[in-house]
Amino acid sequence: MKSPLRVLLVEDNPDDEVLVARELRRGGLSVATERVETRSAYDAALCRGGWDVIIADYALPAFSGLEALELLQARGDGVPFLLVSGTVGEQIAVESLQAGADDYLLKQNLIRLVPAVTRAVREAAERRRRRAAERALEENRAQLSLIHNSVSDLLLLLVPGPGGGWRYASVNRALVRTLAGCGVEVEPGEVVGREAGDVEANLFRFDAATAECFAELRDRALAAGAPVTAEREIRLPGGSFVGEFTFIPTGEGAAGAHLLIDGRDVTAQRRAEERDARARDQMIRSQRLEALGTLAGGIAHDFNNLLAGIFGFAELAQSADDLGAAREHCGQLVRVATRARELIAQVLAFARPQPDGREPVSLPAVVRELLPLMRASFSKGIAIEVRLAESGALVSADGGQLHQAVLNLCTNAAQAMPRGGRLSVRVEVVDLADPVPADLCPLSPGPHAKLTVADTGTGMTPDTLRRAFEPFFTTKPVGQGTGLGLSVVHGIVCAHRGAIRVTTEPGAGTTFEVYLPVVPSGGAPPGPVGAVAGRGERVLVVDDDPALADMTAQMLAHLGYVSSTFTDPVAAGAAFAANPAAFAAVLTDDRMPGRSGVELARGLMEYRPDLPVVLTVAAPDRDALVTFRRAVRAGSVLPKPFTRDQLADALDRAVRHER
Repeated sequence: MKSPLRVLLVEDNPDDEVLVARELRRGGLSVATERVETRSAYDAALCRGGWDVIIADYALPAFSGLEALELLQARGDGVPFLLVSGTVGEQIAVESLQAGADDYLLKQNLIRLVPAVTRAVREAAERRRRRAAERALEENRAQLSLIHNSVSDLLLLLVPGPGGGWRYASVNRALVRTLAGCGVEVEPGEVVGREAGDVEANLFRFDAATAECFAELRDRALAAGAPVTAEREIRLPGGSFVGEFTFIPTGEGAAGAHLLIDGRDVTAQRRAEERDARARDQMIRSQRLEALGTLAGGIAHDFNNLLAGIFGFAELAQSADDLGAAREHCGQLVRVATRARELIAQVLAFARPQPDGREPVSLPAVVRELLPLMRASFSKGIAIEVRLAESGALVSADGGQLHQAVLNLCTNAAQAMPRGGRLSVRVEVVDLADPVPADLCPLSPGPHAKLTVADTGTGMTPDTLRRAFEPFFTTKPVGQGTGLGLSVVHGIVCAHRGAIRVTTEPGAGTTFEVYLPVVPSGGAPPGPVGAVAGRGERVLVVDDDPALADMTAQMLAHLGYVSSTFTDPVAAGAAFAANPAAFAAVLTDDRMPGRSGVELARGLMEYRPDLPVVLTVAAPDRDALVTFRRAVRAGSVLPKPFTRDQLADALDRAVRHER
């Protein structure tokens, strides 16, 4: 049942109370009335509360209706208030309404009482609902403001400007603190209403490239209708930070769209990642040297065998009775020397840091290159079985690190077979179906190169397997290993977006499966080209070893070049300075007493900035090679030892300025 309307009558005449109540009931209203006629009684009634409407006589013996209205307004209860009077006067009506009464009625004509009460109660209820909504809105705003300024993310809100473009609506305290830490003081209120480019250039102090980047990201996010994320180092007058910013469009269409930029300061995270990368690289280098030490005995044995072949075939060629036999012996000599060069190249690949960067690498080729090292160093009781994919197993990788990972797995397998056994190495291309198996979850469906290294050795217990990839964990006796081998493999594979699967059983051997995403075969490096003859160009040859300098000069003569040969880089520089135009190219060793090949090249380029230079290197120095490539525009590197065809190709590309 609906509750009656509670009416408080401020009236000194009981008959008027009866009159008002009867009129309200006649209009269909259920009412419960209470009459008061003094100020104290009125105050007490207001304190009790619960009134739906107050009807007050304009004039009372010791109290007036306007005073009653004033007391009600002071409390702020919002109860509708109607004044009635027996006096006819427009001035009184105007005065009452200006004071805040909801309506003014005459006692002699209460025909408007019911409509007036109904309207006043309805409007009061609407005012209460509106005030409640406003309070809720203010509370929400306060809560959002608290969240806005409490979160660690950098929040920036932009709205469309009246003439197009974007204007800032707000930024939070996290952004203000981050900017202050880099020497830029900004208050949140300063940005409100200002054009985005103006704020970013003049308040945030972004450089032109960063401001342009933000503008481009805004356009991309709005065009896509979806969040766009980018990472950028923000350089400011008093410092810098690395921010990861997500531009999030909201609203429907360009006209009603807003843009929220959610940024995170990831400086500490990126620096930690850089430290981890440096530590990982150092660990890889350390383990590379450890592996080299493990292989040293076998390498020395194999290299001495090669030297024996070189000396033997050289002596046979010297003592040959006819030219045909001498040529046959020289051919064997070249083949043995080529094997020696490949062995040294592998040793250098492990002993020295490799340049950063990824390129298409053939996984089968990596295994083939490592076979001589493994056969030379592993126990003769270990049979090595190899099955390699003919094509398709091309991965984007750091070649040196991939060599290291394969060698570590094979060395680990060999060490698990102290009494001999079988080492199986297989490379194939497999297509991972969707969903990818749980233990290979970092991978995506599609083709992958799969390297399998299996042994018939001691195997691992479950406890050992759980710790197999932990740095410095080893089951070998003290002094017989650092425990870095498998942890380095794990780090390399993860860095190349790959995965490892291990199956093992004590006494039954271990199988490692490495999965790496393949790249299209079209990314393979070009194969070797044949010798290209010169056209009588003069080449400045500089090498501190007289035998090598003479050999190079003879090769050049056979290739159709004219050479000026020097063993002193200072003398070579003087000869070049006397007539720079006489030389088509320079062929210089990288390490010479008094002046390096890089230093010589930089000095010669002062006379001819476009001078083609071929730098021959026996043991690459990473920093020197980086300096050389930056300094010499028409430069190339030729590893020692080199064949005549390789020399011809390097010189042809240098002279034709094709790097």
